[in-house]
Amino acid sequence: MLYVVGTGVYKAQLTQEVIEIIERGDVIYGSASAIEMVKDLFLLEKEKNKKLKEIVNYGKETYLKIIEESRFREVVVLSKGDPMVSGLGTVFSGLILGEKLKIVPGISSVQLALSRLGIDLTDVVVVSAHGKIPELEQELELLDYRDMLVLADRKFDLKKLGRREIIILENLGMNGENIKTGRADTLEIESDYSIIYVKKQV
Repeated sequence: MLYVVGTGVYKAQLTQEVIEIIERGDVIYGSASAIEMVKDLFLLEKEKNKKLKEIVNYGKETYLKIIEESRFREVVVLSKGDPMVSGLGTVFSGLILGEKLKIVPGISSVQLALSRLGIDLTDVVVVSAHGKIPELEQELELLDYRDMLVLADRKFDLKKLGRREIIILENLGMNGENIKTGRADTLEIESDYSIIYVKKQV
């Protein structure tokens, strides 16, 4: 069985359900930062740390190997935040039959951003520009109807947003959390863990 579980953004957001799945897993895969979040679960049984395996090469070949391993063992994949918010849940659900896969949600940086802004999820559209260089032309047309959250990193070109007033939320729930407001053409993204809030056109 393969479990893709959301770890939340920081350790305190690990749910009891996710902790129980991790503890009974035969092997746990995740990024270095996701593994760091769950290491404390194994302090009483240090040999269990051998179950933790860092995903170094993200790609279809790695995912298929993990799926193959899950045919014979209880395999857990850690997804920072929520697996279905620009996470690993979408990747695995596209590669494996549903009855052999269980996806367990977590609290995402999107939810943290919305709580900081005091905005309802149903009032925004979420666009991922993390690790990509999107044109955003079609997406920006949505600003006629909805506010927008853009998941971004340092590579994102704020000039694509013109002179719009924006809010950049960086490192939410982590050390160095920072929120800054201004025009897109005057601000700079300083973290690879950033969310940009763009208000709809009025």
